[in-house]
Amino acid sequence: MRSTNELVEQAGDWSLMRLLLERPSDTWRQQLLAESKDTVDPELTSAVQMAHIVSLQAGAVRDDQIGEAIYLEGIAEWLRRGHLAWFTEQIASALNSTQVCYLSHVAHALEQRVLPTGESGEPTRRPSESTRNREAKES
Repeated sequence: MRSTNELVEQAGDWSLMRLLLERPSDTWRQQLLAESKDTVDPELTSAVQMAHIVSLQAGAVRDDQIGEAIYLEGIAEWLRRGHLAWFTEQIASALNSTQVCYLSHVAHALEQRVLPTGESGEPTRRPSESTRNREAKES
């Protein structure tokens, strides 16, 4: 049986994952910072960093701080390539394998945002193609 500390840590990580998947609000960044203080999971830490960098970059662009926005873009690119690309491929593959049309669209949108064109080859299948191919096979 797990110790109390392990269970508390696990609960905190689940809460952090839930927060990372929520739609950002005005207080979202502050909530991420507060909830990520106790995590020891390097992937969750990377995800939180990427979410602060994207948020900070949006603020820099909004405030016309172009140099800062470009600097943050470089950091975001490093995190994306080093930590998020593999997960994106895995998640997109899982969503595509469900053969549920709207999840295939979500997978494709996720790939477009995280994986630059040509970086990992073509996506497993494009949502519109998967729907047409399935309809053609059923005919």
